Amino acid sequence: MSKSNAIKLHISGKLQEAISQYKKLLRKTPQDTDLLYFCGMAYFALNRNEIAEDYVKKAIKIQPDNFQYYNDLGLILVKQNKFDEAEMSYKNAINFNTNFSAAHNNLGILYKKTFRIDLAKNEHIKAIKIDPNNASAYNNLGIIYRYEENLAEGFKCFNNAIDIKPDYYEAFCNLGLVLHDMGKYSDALRMYKKSIDINPKFYSALFNSSISALITGDFYNGWKNYEYRIQLHHFIPEVLKVINETLLWQGQDISHDSQLIILPEQGIGDEVMFSKLVNLIQAKNKYIVLACDKRLVDIFSRSFIGIKVISINDIHSLSNIRYSIPSGSLPNLLLSSIDTIHNKEKSFLIPCLEKKEYFAKKQEGVKNLKVGISWKSGNPEVGKRRSVPLEEWLPILNTNNCTFYNLQYGEVKEDICNINKVCKTPIIIDEEIDPIKNIDAFTSFISTLDLVISIDNSTVHFSGSLGIPTWVLLPYAPDWRWMKNTKSTDWYTSIELFRQQGNSWKSTIDIVQKRISTFCHQEQQ
Repeated sequence: MSKSNAIKLHISGKLQEAISQYKKLLRKTPQDTDLLYFCGMAYFALNRNEIAEDYVKKAIKIQPDNFQYYNDLGLILVKQNKFDEAEMSYKNAINFNTNFSAAHNNLGILYKKTFRIDLAKNEHIKAIKIDPNNASAYNNLGIIYRYEENLAEGFKCFNNAIDIKPDYYEAFCNLGLVLHDMGKYSDALRMYKKSIDINPKFYSALFNSSISALITGDFYNGWKNYEYRIQLHHFIPEVLKVINETLLWQGQDISHDSQLIILPEQGIGDEVMFSKLVNLIQAKNKYIVLACDKRLVDIFSRSFIGIKVISINDIHSLSNIRYSIPSGSLPNLLLSSIDTIHNKEKSFLIPCLEKKEYFAKKQEGVKNLKVGISWKSGNPEVGKRRSVPLEEWLPILNTNNCTFYNLQYGEVKEDICNINKVCKTPIIIDEEIDPIKNIDAFTSFISTLDLVISIDNSTVHFSGSLGIPTWVLLPYAPDWRWMKNTKSTDWYTSIELFRQQGNSWKSTIDIVQKRISTFCHQEQQ
């Protein structure tokens, strides 16, 4: 038994055997920093991060100037979401070796993870300057440029990473994302295929390929590969627990002694959109439970008669649940094309009638067209692309014979106060509606409006599901559900799509302004 043999076991992937050898050797030489470090990294490879942290910290205590130990301790701490400690550990590594390219790169990854974008970019640039062959740094710098919507620079960075490392499947996947954002969907699919050819189990590339397929109308491959979001754990822990403890429903009839639970997707807009398919299942099975965000329980209970609706928070109280299916997996079973969404009725969710009448009574004196607006997305990754600054809405807000109501979630009073100083009629804030906390009141309020104009956020899913005429302002690189080059969507028959041209919203806003003037005239006749 020797240190070199233990390390060979480690390198060959026999981690438990390696750990056993490390521990035996440490009983004889407990101050051996190599053994402590390698034992910690073996535990790290097994995702036993607290133990890994303990061993590497012991190595650092004995050898406090080892920059590699600090760098790898940072990796372990990030896995535990100990971001402040990880940042300090990476900085210690750099202090002991200012030319440590990997530590600069890892610090950049940490800054991106905590949305300190400028700092992240600087660290990746430093890493590349120190080591021009650091493919990982190029890849991560490309991720930053894509986040900033600088697609041309992102494209260059990912290609540089691939030139350095031709089998870099993550960079091929990221190159696919940039090409998708550019609207080059066929090229994006080619890059995803290259990534998958190198690593057939790289689920990110498989899932991303579904997005490019769906937006182009390839529903067979799109829905099939959309299932890889399950392997990527795109769900809250409660949902993942049910998925792991039940059988995935494959469309078969459910007997009376077991039940099928339809699980929510991560994102309330997705929950609403995919709920359109629930009635298609109900026609085949009686024993169905629909789990959802607790804020949707009331409206789903009204809308899906005969189906038990529960909050995902109460899922532990259920018994006889044998089968499960995430709602986003229903299309793979039910839809061969978008046209097979059979329930073409204008609305499929039912607001609270009492609350609707209450809000309608508050608006009795309003003779103008009642228009709800929403202009921001809270999505940390794509929100900037989707959002339209409120000041750019002025041509719409200055339209005659319209009364505008705020439907925007979040703290926006200051935005509204500022824009109200320069527009003809003030945007009205109804303090009794809260799009985040009280969806039942929010949807009831929306149901009293004549029109909703919004960017791509959860608001359009609510107004569309209620059958309210809704105009959606889509960025040049839209979400897959809106497809490409279409003005309508079969997910919501009351929605009309207005697509951004290039990088400016001006022409889109002008088109909407002309349309709303025409809409007002038609409504008043």
